[in-house]
Amino acid sequence: NAIIYYDEHPEKRKNIKEGICTLFDWSVEEIGDELIRITDKLLNKIEKRELYRAKYLKKDKEKNSPNVLENIKYSENLTTFIIEDIASYDSSKNRAAILDKWARIAEYCRNQKDYNDCFAINTAFNSYFISRLKRTKKKLKTKNVKKIKNFCNINGNYQKAREEIKQLNNKNEYYYPFLGMILRDINFYEESSKYNFFLNF
Repeated sequence: NAIIYYDEHPEKRKNIKEGICTLFDWSVEEIGDELIRITDKLLNKIEKRELYRAKYLKKDKEKNSPNVLENIKYSENLTTFIIEDIASYDSSKNRAAILDKWARIAEYCRNQKDYNDCFAINTAFNSYFISRLKRTKKKLKTKNVKKIKNFCNINGNYQKAREEIKQLNNKNEYYYPFLGMILRDINFYEESSKYNFFLNF
């Protein structure tokens, strides 16, 4: 089933389910706004207790951290959806076009301060399947994909993304964090310290 649909556009939802339209029929803003809407709903369901002492990795994680697991599953589903969407086109030209569109959606999410979906899209770009599309990448007419991969690069513990987020924190601006980064930090503290720590979430 398609992840993305609009209640206010039932005809488009019907067309997607019947396979007679593609994401080319939707604007970058429409898709991005829908992803942000879903992320807003899911991230705001997470309670601090679900993150404490990395309960989402331990026994009874389904009971103790259900909303964390739901968010992880959403990101995984979105990444898989993007990979399958790009793979569904036969020609490298069309694959390049939809790949570039997903890059523009990721950039739109970033500009709207939705880092969770931006990183989920980038995960698709780094997948084994997408990395093998050499002819497709040669047909890319922009550097949008490269720009997103550069921003989401894990080097320096996501240095570029952290620097941007730090500026938002300094300005006390609202944003949707990349959950994977938060979980990575919690795992680090859990493994390296036996002391209590404060979590800003």
